[in-house]
Amino acid sequence: MRALYVEPKSCTDWNRPADLSATDAHNFLRDAVNDYAGRYHQAYIVSDHPSLKKNDQKLYDALDRLTDRPRLPPPEWPPFPVTVGKTTVHVGPNAIAAAVVVAMALAAAILFKLWMMKVLF
Repeated sequence: MRALYVEPKSCTDWNRPADLSATDAHNFLRDAVNDYAGRYHQAYIVSDHPSLKKNDQKLYDALDRLTDRPRLPPPEWPPFPVTVGKTTVHVGPNAIAAAVVVAMALAAAILFKLWMMKVLF
């Protein structure tokens, strides 16, 4: 990520996190989680997966000896950034689904009102 923290970009210019859009930051984080999720769901690092034993016996043995190693957390994707006015808020997929349902209900109510007024159909 080009602006994870403030750092000089040149003698006169700086990388600043504030200059990175919420969408760019979200895309970077989403891509990182997708990469992690692929490895996590292959399960050869978190379990006694037979392919690890077959492909890399030394790594399998080393992991087998580390009985107290922490379990890797499951992947969690970042919420979607949504700009409302000048403010960016982060909403998860459930909030987006709820907003779609509300919008569809509103559209249905408007269409029903227009139908009752004999403007439509």
